[in-house]
Amino acid sequence: MKKNYLLSFKTIFLFLMLICFSSQSFAAHFRYGNASWKRISEDATTVTIGVTVNISWRINPQNVTFTIENGTLIDGGTSFTIVTTNTTDPIGGWINSYGYSEITLNKTAGVTTLRFFGGAKISNSSNNANGSWNVFTTINTSAAGNAPVSSMPAVINMPVNITSALYNIAASDPDPGTVLTYRFATAAESNGPLPAGLAIDGNTGQLSFDTAGKTVGQLYNVIVVVTDNDGNSILIDFLVNIIQGSTAPDWDYTVTPANNTVYNIIVGQQLTFKVKATDSDAASTVKIGVSGLPNYIDASVVFSPNLPAQGNLQSESVFTWTPTAVARGKTVALNFLAQDNTGMGSSTSLLIKVNSEAAPEFLTPTPSQNSIRQVVPGIFISDVIKAQSTIGSPTSIVFAKIPVGASLDQTIPTLSADPSELAVNWTPTAANFGLNVFEFQAAITSDATIFSSRLYTVVVNTPSFFESTALTTATVGQNYSYTVNINDIDIALGDQIELEGITIPSWLTLVKQSEKVYLLEGTPTIGDIGINAVSLKSEDIYHHDPSSDNTYQNFDIIVKNAQTISFSPLSDKNCGDLPFILTASSSSALDVTYTSSDPSIVSIVADLATILKKGSVTISATQNGNDDYDVALQVDQNLNIIDDIKPVVLTKNIAVQLDATGKTSIVVADVDDGATDNCGIESVEFSTKIEDLELIKNGDFSANTNEWILSGNDFAGGFKNEGGTNGGFFIVNAGGDPFSDPSISQEIRGLTVGETYTITGDYRSFYGNYVIGQLTFGVDVDGVQIVELPNPGTTWTNFSTTFIASSISQTIRFRSEINGTDVEMAIDNISIQVPNELLSTDLSFNCSNIGDNTVTLKVTDNSGNVATATATVKVEDKIAPVVLTKNITIQLNAAGSGSIVAADVNNGSTDACGISLLELDKTAFTCANIGDNTVTLTVTDNSGNVSSK
Repeated sequence: MKKNYLLSFKTIFLFLMLICFSSQSFAAHFRYGNASWKRISEDATTVTIGVTVNISWRINPQNVTFTIENGTLIDGGTSFTIVTTNTTDPIGGWINSYGYSEITLNKTAGVTTLRFFGGAKISNSSNNANGSWNVFTTINTSAAGNAPVSSMPAVINMPVNITSALYNIAASDPDPGTVLTYRFATAAESNGPLPAGLAIDGNTGQLSFDTAGKTVGQLYNVIVVVTDNDGNSILIDFLVNIIQGSTAPDWDYTVTPANNTVYNIIVGQQLTFKVKATDSDAASTVKIGVSGLPNYIDASVVFSPNLPAQGNLQSESVFTWTPTAVARGKTVALNFLAQDNTGMGSSTSLLIKVNSEAAPEFLTPTPSQNSIRQVVPGIFISDVIKAQSTIGSPTSIVFAKIPVGASLDQTIPTLSADPSELAVNWTPTAANFGLNVFEFQAAITSDATIFSSRLYTVVVNTPSFFESTALTTATVGQNYSYTVNINDIDIALGDQIELEGITIPSWLTLVKQSEKVYLLEGTPTIGDIGINAVSLKSEDIYHHDPSSDNTYQNFDIIVKNAQTISFSPLSDKNCGDLPFILTASSSSALDVTYTSSDPSIVSIVADLATILKKGSVTISATQNGNDDYDVALQVDQNLNIIDDIKPVVLTKNIAVQLDATGKTSIVVADVDDGATDNCGIESVEFSTKIEDLELIKNGDFSANTNEWILSGNDFAGGFKNEGGTNGGFFIVNAGGDPFSDPSISQEIRGLTVGETYTITGDYRSFYGNYVIGQLTFGVDVDGVQIVELPNPGTTWTNFSTTFIASSISQTIRFRSEINGTDVEMAIDNISIQVPNELLSTDLSFNCSNIGDNTVTLKVTDNSGNVATATATVKVEDKIAPVVLTKNITIQLNAAGSGSIVAADVNNGSTDACGISLLELDKTAFTCANIGDNTVTLTVTDNSGNVSSK
């Protein structure tokens, strides 16, 4: 346990002790007085109590006569006498008188006082020399409780020249749930002044005495009144002796009962416990004494060794007592005094209650006495408190002290039962941070003074945690540095954290940088190679959850030898060079691994590098180590691949036939006759030089465009020609339906992804019912509108908008009558500004291309070098026209003759590339031909292909 030092600048704990004085020091009689009482029985009008009195005298002890104020004995008397027995104090040499008597009082309203007074006190008291004594105890005859009890000795020691020497008044109460208050006796009660510089805490009973300027050996008289919450009180009249201070002995609470322990036993039940005290001062002795023994307990019998017991640096004694009938119903308050050879001392107190039956026992699942457990805020807990008599008597839980926010499922006291129990429920919050004490008392229903207590603590605390990830490798001769970051969300509530090194290798040190930051660093040597275990623990104020993994960081640091890589610079290479071997090496003789920053330029398999194209790459050499060697520092070398050689382009001329629709197409492979390159070919494409793509010109669709798709247009839409500047134009019209959004669209191919294209054209309102400025015309790309244009009226207005190609083919659409309008748009001169070069992998041909066509094949190698060559594509039309005829009837004229032309029998003969000539084998008829005549229609197309029917 931790030691509290009397002479430190911290809070001082001063312990009471007995002091030895020679007989010449006292010229008068009274030294100490205290009276208490216990309720024996009662009825509606009377109460029987047992009165205990303890008096210390210098000489001439006497029996004690009490006067009764505000009350009478059952026979009407107002005084009674207690015969005392006397023993000589083994340490102080004075006479201790003890007496006990049972009396019956008539119940009264208010407080009844039992008073014993007289004179004179000892003559060498610094403040009340030769004064009168006035010992009293008060009784609330209408309440069910008992008086407080005290085991204070006659004299306590306090060190000289301490501005706030401290001592706790030894007092307790046998009733469950009692709260005691403390005060000094008034001037009328004490018959003398208090010492200057003396104060008392009314809630805890802690004395504070400014002994600065006092003299060793001075005595001061102090009188304290202790009152319970029923109004019952006792007065304690004692002395303070000023001594030269030292470090007081400590009680060893691993074997000594905790201070203010209450033992509940019955007649015939043996009680055994040990008291032990130690002192840290060199060559000091420790003497243990006891006060408060009644005359029916013989110290020489119950203590082994007998008290006072003295030893070097420590002392101990075992108490063994089996109470007899004379002790039944009595409470023994013992105060043990541990004093060193300088006079400094400390005390510990306990109560022994001899009951008619044993106190109730707390049963499982009640939390164990003085247990501590930890919970985090927001977690619901529920504890069952259960108690039972050892002989089956009904019990009740009569007192409960619980934290703020906790609740009980029953009222206190609980209903009498065997066993008695209740549940305490609680969901702690951050406001409950820290120690939260739960205290319960269970009593025998028929005698509430027979009770036992159960106290335990719940710590509301969020465990601290690590925010950093451990560094688990180290290299011989190189500094290892790990910045450890810890945190705790309770810091805002006043929590404090620190890092503890549970296991740290000798070559490492842990240095605090701030509350949350620590530095673990050091340099390992060759002797540290291998596994070095580290265990760190993050502690906070209330670290009561050893199971929390988050509060520990356990890891191994693997210490290895260092190694380096030798990798010479690389000279430039030419694209097309043969694969070559990379020649880096490690000092550990372990194999080196290579990587290329751009495998599309240089690819690497094992240590073999293969050149693929022009460019610059970084070749990295790495060695990842093994059980003995650490990872080597990566070494990089730049490698430039040179390629200024253009591809060799070979082409071949071909002839292609138009199909029945007048169309055909070719792909790159049709004219590629085996292009080659020293570093590989990336692409082979057709390159076409083009101008801006005209979609509509003077109302006509460009022959070079794809087919237009009309949607929502009625019969009034389409081509119009009204002359004027624009001549022909196109109308986008829905015939009066303002919500149909009529449109015209076309797929544009050969686009370059990411390229910006500009759409331009003219538009105006064609019909009436328009509002100038209203949004009536829209342009879309792939169904997404890129611009809305206002109605310009009937004046032709130019527009321009752009889009970025997202694929090689996209659909352009022009919409009229948008936003619910009924305004038809006339559009003309629509074109798309495109790059001068159009690259494609196929080309299309139609009737306009009949004959020789020069195409350009563009080859790009892997290094970006470009070469071109041309080929001739001869487009042929060998599809004969389709001849369609019809039968006709002609009338001969008056002269008996008639004639026809080819168009008279032509029934829509067709040819994809156009018809140049229609001919009949017979065109003139006479009377000789009256009747059916077979004629043949011969059709010749523009390519000279002929068909007849």
